[in-house]
Amino acid sequence: MLLFRGPTRCRFSTKAFTLIELLVVIAIIAILASLLLPALAMAKEKGRRVSCVSCVRQLSAAMKMYVDESNGNFPPRFPDPVAGPAYSCKPCRTTNWTQYAAPYLGASTNITNSTSSPFVCSADAGIPKVVSADPFNSVTPRPERFADFYGSSYCYNTVMTRLGRETTVIVPTDTFMGAEIWSWHAPLAMVNGQNKKMPIRVAYFCDGHSDVTTEEFISAQCSPPAAPGIGPVP
Repeated sequence: MLLFRGPTRCRFSTKAFTLIELLVVIAIIAILASLLLPALAMAKEKGRRVSCVSCVRQLSAAMKMYVDESNGNFPPRFPDPVAGPAYSCKPCRTTNWTQYAAPYLGASTNITNSTSSPFVCSADAGIPKVVSADPFNSVTPRPERFADFYGSSYCYNTVMTRLGRETTVIVPTDTFMGAEIWSWHAPLAMVNGQNKKMPIRVAYFCDGHSDVTTEEFISAQCSPPAAPGIGPVP
C-alpha cells in the first residue's frame, strides 16, 4: 500500500554572516581598492600629460611657421617685467604671445569657457593661493584656470624675443621655446643623480619637439640672456 503524505516544506538555512566574515570581506575590498586607485590615478595623470604634450606640439608647429614666415625672426621683444617680487615665468608673461600662434592654428585667442583650445592645459587649476606674489591671486573673483586670467596656460620664452633670430639659438634641441606656466602635474622621477621625484612642466623646444621636462630646467632658462652684445631686437 502506498501512503501519500501532505506537502512538505523546504527548509533553507537562514544563518547570517558572522562579524569576522564581514570584516574579512571589507578588508579584501580595502586591499583591492588600495591597489587599484593609485593605478587609476596614475593613468588619469598620464592622460593629462599626453593631452598637454599634444597641445604644446601644436603651439610649437604654429610658432615655427610664424618664425619661418618672419624670415627667421622671433616675435618682437617683450617689455621688461615691472619691478616687484618674483613669480613663475614673470619675464615671459609681459606680452600676450598667443596672437602670434593663433593664425596658424585656426584658433581664437578667446578661450573663455573653452575646454579644447590648444592654449589651455587640461590640468590647469590656477596658481596655488600660497603663491601670493602672483598677480593671478590678486584678481577678484579668482578665476578657476590660469588661462582665464592670462589667455593661455602656456608661456613663450622671453629669451627668444631677446635673441631675435632663430640662427642665434646654439642648441635648439635643448632650448625651450615655451612651456606650461605652472607645474600642474604630479612630480616625476626625472634623471638628476638621485632619482627623486621632481616638479615637472610640459615644454616645446626650438627644434619643434615637445616633451616633459623639470621645473629646474625651465627656471634656468627663463631669464633674459646676460651675454654681452645681445640687445633689443631692432
